[in-house]
Amino acid sequence: MKIYLCVLFIMSLAFTGCDKKEYIYEEFEKPTIEILSTDIESKDVCEIELKINIGVGVTIKNAYLKVWDVTSDSTQSEDYKIELTQDREQIHKVIVKALKDKHDYKIRAILRSDNNEYVSSPKIIRFSDILIQNGINYINLYLGDNERDYFYVDEINKIGKNLKKGELFLFNIYYSKLPSQNTKTEIKLNGNIPIRTSIEYSGWMEDGEVSGIGYLPEDIVPGIYTIHVYMDEVEYILEYKIRILPGSSERFYIDPRPDKESYIGDITNYFVTDNKAYYIHNLIAPYTVLSFDLNTLKWKKMRDIPLNYSDQYFNIQPQRISSNNNHYFLFRMSTKGSYDYDSMTLWEYIEVNDSWSRITTYPGLGESGYIAFIVGDNIYMGGGVKNVYNEYGAFISQKSVTDFWIYNIKNKTWKRLGNVPYDSTGYDIYVNSTCVNGHDVFTFTHFRDLWKYNSQNDQWSKLETLRGGPYDRISSNLLYYKNKLYLVGGRTSKDNIGLRDVWEYDLNSNVWSLVDIQENVFGTTWGLDIPSFFFNDILYIGYGALMYDDKEFFYKVKTK
Repeated sequence: MKIYLCVLFIMSLAFTGCDKKEYIYEEFEKPTIEILSTDIESKDVCEIELKINIGVGVTIKNAYLKVWDVTSDSTQSEDYKIELTQDREQIHKVIVKALKDKHDYKIRAILRSDNNEYVSSPKIIRFSDILIQNGINYINLYLGDNERDYFYVDEINKIGKNLKKGELFLFNIYYSKLPSQNTKTEIKLNGNIPIRTSIEYSGWMEDGEVSGIGYLPEDIVPGIYTIHVYMDEVEYILEYKIRILPGSSERFYIDPRPDKESYIGDITNYFVTDNKAYYIHNLIAPYTVLSFDLNTLKWKKMRDIPLNYSDQYFNIQPQRISSNNNHYFLFRMSTKGSYDYDSMTLWEYIEVNDSWSRITTYPGLGESGYIAFIVGDNIYMGGGVKNVYNEYGAFISQKSVTDFWIYNIKNKTWKRLGNVPYDSTGYDIYVNSTCVNGHDVFTFTHFRDLWKYNSQNDQWSKLETLRGGPYDRISSNLLYYKNKLYLVGGRTSKDNIGLRDVWEYDLNSNVWSLVDIQENVFGTTWGLDIPSFFFNDILYIGYGALMYDDKEFFYKVKTK
């Protein structure tokens, strides 16, 4: 018996390498552990079946499966704990997930007592074997081919596409041997919701790859779904999931603007009353104002803004200081012949008689990028940046300022308040996404931070940062509607990529969620931001013009 045990000890050393341990003899029936099978289920998942006999006369402390990556040079291993039962003989199944694509792994099962380890023979899991499962290497979800597509890939939760009801998605099959044209291919979302698919295993193929299409039904429930592809009943679970968005959008064409050719240019600002949207255009002087009746769908040319263009330059700012009955606009002014900043003036528009009047000059330090909004009879302004010049009058840089002011419309007086809590450094000069609900004001910054300002006690508080979409965004619109905030569109500061998304922020749960992505990038008539507003429970985004046919339209978005 002792000679037999010595042989076992020598064999154990052969498996464990240089880790020499003195075997301590115990009076018992020796425990055993054996790897029965390795079943590769997908490109990175393998099911291991184990058989264990805990023997007699010894207490097993724990059992685990040890896994080494043998494709890389790393000597590190990962342990998978095995939950033992009281039975003498046991069968266990352990799921092993590959940490890197196409790597091979060595596995060994181990039982441990106080004094000894009892190990199985080693096995190799060959994820790199491209001939497994009928020649299919792996299948993945097609994520897109441009930077805008990747803005919305959620790597943490492995969500690759954001889709709407009735849309389609692509998946790619990578193979070493082209499957037969008779291969039965199916898709089931979450493994139990069959959807229509189409794929052809014939014709021209490139680099061992063929693409298929999955079609979403019109009545699918919004949410997150895993994608299961079945090829001749062999299941492949795709790494990335899809998210079905709750919103829907449609393009709504409208009549052309009156005397359209006279007003082609950027929409530099806009405001909305009960049933009318007003758009301010500027290509050359003067600033032209058009109104659009949302009930009759008719345009009307309004009075031009009466600025003195003979001896001054005017640049209307993107901030919207507007309530249902009060509408104010900021104009940066400079002397003719010089583009240096002179002053920031505040103008009021009276809808009932279609008139404009200059009411005050802003006393703050900021020259651009400030926040501005109206609460009751008070206008609030502050923050932004100020230009810095050298002793010769040449521009050097921009300096962040945080002063914050209140203007009482009735008393016509300015008063300084506490400072804005964030610096407008870098592209934060484009902080202009602000909306109001009663005494509460919400502001969205360049780096996706959301702030709340209480106008009753002059207090700021930071809410949840938006974690989706591009890392930095400017010129988005922030809207308040029925105790929720909606962030609409904008563009990136880098590469000036236009955004066509709608995000919702629930003020009760403090959670951001993606609602909708419009199907088409807006055309050249958009200025600093895309006009957007709610009317009859519908989010209107527009108007815009398609570059290829110049037809004018709104996007109408249902957020639920």
